[in-house]
Amino acid sequence: MESEMSIFPRPDFERKNWMSLNGEWAFEFEEAREVEETEWMKNGRFSMKIQVPFVYQSRASQIADTSMHDVVWYRRAFDLPEKMTSKTIFLKFGAVDYEAHVWVNGNYLGTHQGGYTPFAFDITGSVREKENTLVVKAIDRPDVTQPRGKQYWKQQTDRCWYVPSTGIWQSVWLEAVEERPIDSIRLTPDIDTNTVRADIKVERCLPGDEVELIISYQGQSVKKVR
Repeated sequence: MESEMSIFPRPDFERKNWMSLNGEWAFEFEEAREVEETEWMKNGRFSMKIQVPFVYQSRASQIADTSMHDVVWYRRAFDLPEKMTSKTIFLKFGAVDYEAHVWVNGNYLGTHQGGYTPFAFDITGSVREKENTLVVKAIDRPDVTQPRGKQYWKQQTDRCWYVPSTGIWQSVWLEAVEERPIDSIRLTPDIDTNTVRADIKVERCLPGDEVELIISYQGQSVKKVR
């Protein structure tokens, strides 16, 4: 049986050159931060460990604290595999509830709002082969205007037994791609005309670029288009 670490998080868009960042991360609540953010990312003392991608409120995270904390911090060290060097590197998140701020080696990558949507950063210019530090700040305030699903926004639940979920709750991973990667593919089959329409998004497409599509059925190649 394959371990969770060896299963690509997106089976509909799998890449061969990737690395999971799930597992143990350093973790801390904002209330425990005693220095400025820049110093905190370099030398901050994180007193807890958390199992990503489980939220701190859950037992699987190995913290199981159901009290409310508006801001939480994550930190993880990683080395870049040799097979990923000299390529474009993307850092990808399945989802972070609700607002995420991300740094790699002290370089601020950006922010993302939306607790249910995936996002990514191109970290090629920030990552190095060894001793990288990834820091994530997650903000999840008890704001009724924030999309919450079935989570309650007060400390004690009321007519709803769902414990709030804060922070990273989907997989985190690295992808190494060539210079101009495909961003997305949408396939639309049409049974009446016996055809398949492919919409391919490439943000950095250049004149002369080509794409090859191979359609197979039960392991047998049916059609190849270039």
